[in-house]
Amino acid sequence: MAVLSIGVVRENPAACPLNTGYNFLANPYPMDLSPIEMGFDTSIVDGSGDPTQADQIYVWDGNTIPTSYSESYNSYFFLEGFSVSHGVSDRWLDVGDNDITNVQDTAKLFVRDRATFFYRNDLSCLESFMMPLVWSP
Repeated sequence: MAVLSIGVVRENPAACPLNTGYNFLANPYPMDLSPIEMGFDTSIVDGSGDPTQADQIYVWDGNTIPTSYSESYNSYFFLEGFSVSHGVSDRWLDVGDNDITNVQDTAKLFVRDRATFFYRNDLSCLESFMMPLVWSP
């Protein structure tokens, strides 16, 4: 089924307060975006070598494989200050990537017209977080 969307593309950064714990985020732009394009870099996220101690992104499987009827999430975490020997540090990785080879920094995890969960591990809230403007008006 096709849905026609009509509107105006925002011409300014999007305010998005991030609380500790789960945050339900919608991509504010009509294009798929990566975690880095959404502004989730070392200045915002809390990383770790242990996925349970790092900020995470959860993407519903039904968003990536619409015909699978899967009832699970693909999860990604921010690896920070770890694995210099692998040449990987300060990167978004798939939680199941034991070889630290599948870097997700530029993967379009935030799909237009869909929402994604962002888990903030840090105890401080970011009430002033702004998703950057990803295009030039």
